[in-house]
Amino acid sequence: MNYKELYQPAHTIIGKGCIQEIPRYIDTIAGNKALVVTDEGLYKIGTVKKVTDVLDRAGKPYALYTGVKPNPTVSLVNEAKAVYDREGCDYLIGIGGGSPLDVSKAISILAKNGGNIEDYNGLDKSKKSGVPLIAINTTAGTGSEVTRAYVVTDEVRKVKMLMVDAHCLSYLALNDPALMVDMPAPLTAATGMDALTHAVEAVYPPLEFGFHPAWVIYIITGFVISFLKANDSIQSVFFQFGIFFGFEGHYLYLQIAEIFFGDVQSFSQIRDSGFCRILSGHQ
Repeated sequence: MNYKELYQPAHTIIGKGCIQEIPRYIDTIAGNKALVVTDEGLYKIGTVKKVTDVLDRAGKPYALYTGVKPNPTVSLVNEAKAVYDREGCDYLIGIGGGSPLDVSKAISILAKNGGNIEDYNGLDKSKKSGVPLIAINTTAGTGSEVTRAYVVTDEVRKVKMLMVDAHCLSYLALNDPALMVDMPAPLTAATGMDALTHAVEAVYPPLEFGFHPAWVIYIITGFVISFLKANDSIQSVFFQFGIFFGFEGHYLYLQIAEIFFGDVQSFSQIRDSGFCRILSGHQ
């Protein structure tokens, strides 16, 4: 049968101040207690507090895990999952760029399917949808809040595992530009260039949707205008870039790059800290 399937979150909110809507969606899923998954940097600069203040005002219980590091490992995922279990959580709130959101997806799958995260390496390995995930994006480039993919590094085998699984899709993807205000300018620029590369890639994959080229050109134009003006519409542009990355075939370049760069850490460091910085003018 000749058809295409688009994978995306159940709900998406884009706009300044939209984090205020989080309690309403928690009520919809009847969430009792969340595990908020993030990193120490976002916690220290107050980005996480903007979200937890909303939860506190609404009387929504949560536990906090701030131990996420770039290129999260199996042991880190296990540590975060242990906190989820110990605190009696029943849903997740991921705050950050790709790493916190990837860890949130991994916990979501494990909480519902059991086993080890290594069991889910590959395509559609889980049997059940993960526990509800509210994915709150704070950076420009990863698109992890809207994709069905997550990456975990197996530090024992020294490989980077790519899981592509519709069961990890977030229940709510949230893009509030107010959360990007405190991000360092080089990070915003670098991840913005990362997002742009995803859009350019969308022109070429053999499994593309028929409307890709025209849509890509439209969004790339919007990217340039929004980035130069630094206005709120840039979050909408980044969201659409994330959707591009979620289409069939767009994960292949990650695997090819891993082969060329070899070491499990090299590719992400070159792409995010080097190449994208050079393109964006930040040395």
